[in-house]
Amino acid sequence: MRVVALVSGGKDSCYNMMQCVAEGHQIVALANLRPQGKDELDSYMFQTVGHDAIDLYAEAMGLPLYRRTIQGGSLQVDMDYTPTEADEVEDLFFLLQEIKGDVEIEAVSVGAILSDYQRVRVENSKKFGLNICGEGGEYETFTLDCPLFRKKIIIDSSEKVVHSADPFAPVAYLKFPKMHLKDKSQDTPQDISSRLTGLIIKTGDIMVQQAINAVKLHVDITKRNQQETSHTRLKPSTNKGVPTQDIVVMKKTHGAYTWLSVALYKPEDSNNKRTIEDTAQVAMDTIKDTLEGSGLCMADIVHVQLYVADMADFGKINSRYKQYFSINPPSRVCVKGAFHTSGKLVQLDCCVWRLQTGAGERRTMHVQGLSHWAPANIGPYSQVTQVAQTLFLAGQIPLCPSTMLLVEGGIIPQTRLSLSHVQRVLSAMCAGASLMNSRLVICYVTDISYVQIAKGAWMQNTQVMDNIQQDEGLRSGLETYVVVPALPRGALVEWHVTATADPAGWDVERIWRSAGGAEVTLDCCYSTDSRTAAVKISVGKPSTSQECTSLEEVISTLVHELSDLLSVCGLELQDVLVVRIFYLPEVAEEQQLQTVMEGGLNQDGRGAPALAFVPVSALEPGQILTACCWVQRPLEHWARET
Repeated sequence: MRVVALVSGGKDSCYNMMQCVAEGHQIVALANLRPQGKDELDSYMFQTVGHDAIDLYAEAMGLPLYRRTIQGGSLQVDMDYTPTEADEVEDLFFLLQEIKGDVEIEAVSVGAILSDYQRVRVENSKKFGLNICGEGGEYETFTLDCPLFRKKIIIDSSEKVVHSADPFAPVAYLKFPKMHLKDKSQDTPQDISSRLTGLIIKTGDIMVQQAINAVKLHVDITKRNQQETSHTRLKPSTNKGVPTQDIVVMKKTHGAYTWLSVALYKPEDSNNKRTIEDTAQVAMDTIKDTLEGSGLCMADIVHVQLYVADMADFGKINSRYKQYFSINPPSRVCVKGAFHTSGKLVQLDCCVWRLQTGAGERRTMHVQGLSHWAPANIGPYSQVTQVAQTLFLAGQIPLCPSTMLLVEGGIIPQTRLSLSHVQRVLSAMCAGASLMNSRLVICYVTDISYVQIAKGAWMQNTQVMDNIQQDEGLRSGLETYVVVPALPRGALVEWHVTATADPAGWDVERIWRSAGGAEVTLDCCYSTDSRTAAVKISVGKPSTSQECTSLEEVISTLVHELSDLLSVCGLELQDVLVVRIFYLPEVAEEQQLQTVMEGGLNQDGRGAPALAFVPVSALEPGQILTACCWVQRPLEHWARET
């Protein structure tokens, strides 16, 4: 890409230019903002010390330099920025606008990527034995030479200027009244990219390989799971067929949380030629209207699970989806569902949270730039959203962060890299967080033979931590592996993780029962303060017959045991926000499942949780139905207890 580099003269912006060139990008111009009438400016955004020597950068690199005087101030100092008149960020906008009028540019190079850059380093200071002085901009640097320079900068004279003579926190800086450039050598290449030849510098490809190698995965490829060719079909109930309407809405509100599921089906009217863009807009309008009817809004959505009938429609759906969000959109997971028999076109499951006084806060990490950290979003979503102690991660697929291309080599490197992305997003959002913070993990793969590989990767990379941390009350969460027809960008694996900011004080419970031959297993990972839980429900094949008992009997057993299990954990059935049912179209029909599940879960008349039905290509071997539940005690109860 053709890049304009923001330069302050400091080490970070200079090093970032080297990384841009190493990645194959072309720097075509430099840009700098300077203070008006003084050297030191107390700016939240820009380094200004040393600005009087920036003009030498243009000649040192052989590139045009664009400069603008800072007219605004630090007015909008929140974590998130919205356009604000007379703010210093607007000066940057006008500078880039001017450059675009003169030079063709596609990207901006900046020596920062994470909004929590300073916070994370301060939190890690004890771990690494560092002194945090300087991380707030107390120390500024000025680069005199760089491999990209044709000439180096020589200081002829300097003077110390005391900016503040405060006896406890004095501030001073160096001023360079006189400097000049000196040729480095006659054989310095004219082409900027050639100036890095022979240098050892890490590129995205190298760092991706290091990330892949850091994830443990040893698999016996001769023992991979094989696709099952026969399925046990649940006895049909009296209610069967496709939905009688083309829009189905499921909603559950419990305290500050609302879970909303909206699914659109092919219209029965053959004259209705609704495009996929129109379908997406109808779905989003339905979500918006439903929320507003409950006193909520789109900005209250913290996480979305998007299921599509055709992954080729991904871009078209995004074009409408993005119109409903501004800054810091919700995190999101996207997969293709096995909708071929149901007629479903798109399904959006939304976790919604309205801020309650004293009940925590919402934080979002929304990184859109290319880096060596983790992939930027490939759609209108954030990498992670945190509500109180719960972290909702976006689906992580194996893209190289610096190129946003799918890593080559098949399922093993893809599994390793995508799992590395999960780790990096967690640790960036919460200092010290790891895979052990995960409470509910849904791993989507595109072939049944990949299940063993993904499961092995997760087990091998949490087992060591598990053994070490169980003595401290730390346990890894529950995992579910499902096979779907396709994933974004043609990925073979995608990790969907819901985690906790504090993994201490969690425990696990298991219940196993038989329902007319079918094996029903419930696993629960719950906080010992009875605030939150994740539940995985597995319905296994009958051991003797091809056709198991009725669906009603299986669900009745399931609901009864779920209620008992939650009671052991100090929770109730009404605390279940959502039950996500992964099923095989060959085994059961969605309308049957919905009717029976709603009836079974609403036995006490207090309303069933939101239900999300996801037809898939295959489940873990031996399973005919899998469900995942997120259980949340109302947050306002937390505030009263504390």
